[in-house]
Amino acid sequence: MKKGSFVWIALFSLAVTACGAGAANASTQPTTASASSAFRAEGQLLPASYVDVSFDVSGRVSDVQAAEGDKVTKGQVIAVLDDRDQQQALTNAQLAVKQAEIDVASAQHQLDVQVNWAPNKNQLNSAVASLSNAEAAVKAAQAEYDKVAFNPSVSSTSQSMALEQATNNYNKAKGDLDYLVSNSPDLTLARNTLESAKVTLDAAQVKLQTAQTALDRMTLRAPMDGTLTSLSLKAGESVTAGQPVMTIADLSTWVVKTDDLTELEVVDIAVGQPVKVTFDALPQKSLAGKVTDIALRSEQKRGDQTFTVTVILTETDPALRWGMTASVEPRASK
Repeated sequence: MKKGSFVWIALFSLAVTACGAGAANASTQPTTASASSAFRAEGQLLPASYVDVSFDVSGRVSDVQAAEGDKVTKGQVIAVLDDRDQQQALTNAQLAVKQAEIDVASAQHQLDVQVNWAPNKNQLNSAVASLSNAEAAVKAAQAEYDKVAFNPSVSSTSQSMALEQATNNYNKAKGDLDYLVSNSPDLTLARNTLESAKVTLDAAQVKLQTAQTALDRMTLRAPMDGTLTSLSLKAGESVTAGQPVMTIADLSTWVVKTDDLTELEVVDIAVGQPVKVTFDALPQKSLAGKVTDIALRSEQKRGDQTFTVTVILTETDPALRWGMTASVEPRASK
């Protein structure tokens, strides 16, 4: 073989080896996340937290205590419906509870009196004395009777009749004392009266709670801290239960929701990825943000399978307004 041919073959072998090594190295390089992938999506600016609020009941507005644009706190009264009927119902329920409480206390007192019953002390002393006197009279009559007991016709003697009378008096005195000591009152009626009063009180308290709830529903309160971004209430107007009449939003934190990203683009985006957000209405401003959520399920729009992506702004600006059109694109790494 000629020397020139040998050199050419050697160089060709080296070139092939180098290409093979390059291909091997390229195949072992890790794939990078799509933080640097190029995409651009349009979306809408929204408060991170907001709520539409409505009355639970229908009625006529009697008072509006806030205005659109006001900052409100959770629990603050925004508006009140005409609640005169509910106020009267509450008053009646409160009176019914008070009367029921009085009845329970009275029934409890009557039961306590009967449970703690004891015979009248004066009556008891009198009955004991009467029994003692009757017993002494029986003994005296018995002694006189014994003196004539030998007489065959003793039963017709005055001594016999006196003994019989004394014995009858003794038995009556003993019966009176026994009745006085043992005649405790029957507690059944008192107990039934107390239980009935308690049932009435429970029912009155339930009605009171119902009346209070009905009155509370006539007042519309802010369910969260925030700004009153819309309010469609005027005194004298009628409202329908469930119809939104105001919106409260936390305007301190903003998000952009975009459904512009197709299935081919969304795979190059990751939660936590930093992005740059610009606005059609504020072309000179660029704010930082990051991806916080990527929908797990697509929607078919404009013939494409698209995914909704949520971006939270980590910077804000007082010029931002709800509903502004925003553009989202990757933010270059610093």
